[in-house]
Parts: sequence; C-alpha cells; structure tokens
Amino acid sequence: MSRKIIIVGTGGHASVIADAIRAQTEFEIAAVCDDSASRIGAEFEQLTVTSFSDVDPRDVPWAIVAIGDNHARRTKAAEVQNLGFRLATIVHPSATVSPSATLGSGSVVFAGAVVNARAVLGDNVIVNTGASIDHHANVEDDVHVAPGARLAGDVTINRGAFIGMGACVLPGVSVGKNAVVGAGAIVVRSVQDEVTVVGTPARVIERQP
Repeated sequence: MSRKIIIVGTGGHASVIADAIRAQTEFEIAAVCDDSASRIGAEFEQLTVTSFSDVDPRDVPWAIVAIGDNHARRTKAAEVQNLGFRLATIVHPSATVSPSATLGSGSVVFAGAVVNARAVLGDNVIVNTGASIDHHANVEDDVHVAPGARLAGDVTINRGAFIGMGACVLPGVSVGKNAVVGAGAIVVRSVQDEVTVVGTPARVIERQP
C-alpha cells in the first residue's frame, strides 16, 4: 500500500516531482500545498491546491518540498518538519542509484539520473534530470545538481551549492558552500565558498554578497 504524501510548491519543479511520484509505487500524492493565498483552490497537476491547515500530518505524514532554489527549499523544509510532516526521498524509477549510495531525507533523483557506488547525498538534495554523481562523491545538504551536470568520483559539493546545467566537476575537486557553478563550466580546481564560477576551465566572476 502506497504511503500518502503532500507536495509543497506549485511551480515547474513541483510538476517534475509530481511526475516522479506518479511513476513509482511507494508514495501516493494526497495534496498539493502552497503558502500563496492566490493559489489556494487552483488546479495543479490534476489536484486542487490547499493550505497546510487543511492537511493533518497524522493522516498524511510525508512531504516533499518542491522548490528549486536552495535557500528557499532549506527554509521551507524546516517549516514543514516543524508542522509534523516527515520529509520523503523520491527516486524516479528510470534513475540508477547504487545500493551502496546514501540518500538523505527530502532529496529527489529525477529521470535518467545516476548516483554511483558509495556516493553520499545529504538532505534536500536535487539530482535533476540526466545528471550523474559518481563513486564516493559527498554531496551535502541543500545542493542542486542541475540537468545534465556531471560530478566525477571523490568530489565534495558543500552545503547549498548549485551546479549548473551541463557543468562538470573533475575527480577529487570540492565546490564550496553556497557556491554557484555556471552552466557548461568545467571545474578543474576547488572552488571557494560563496563564489560564482563559469567557463572552461571554471574561473571566479563574482563573490556572493
């Protein structure tokens, strides 16, 4: 019997999560919740958007936060847990996840993605469509690995970092806390905290405020 779950958020990322949930049998979508009063009562992915006050975590104990932005996802995940919901881990059936890999709560692995042997993913991590994370990688909480990005073996992606679409991180390299790796960048040396890097090889163009 499938476990009931709510989706938190009604953007494009939430649509992809809804597809991933419906493609597997572990969870069944019971409701979609949104903070915006203007969204309450609207239709989203064949469901009516509701408020958190209309869902009892004793009846629907599981939740997944469907927000792509790392900081917003982290904040909302804490709020959802404080309301009494448990964060689920969602893996699309077409993804390949090694039995020896570890996936944290609130994390999602989308269609066509690969998580290889001994990789460790923290909480609220997004491994987006077609992305790959190789052996012994350490991906900390609240990271977003965008579609088609490639993380080689033994990399470390620190909390809150964003790895852009099609970017590559070479073996053994680390990416700092809240850093941003631009789309298509190739990271050949470690990246500091709170910076944005782009290009081939990746270079710093901006420090986060």
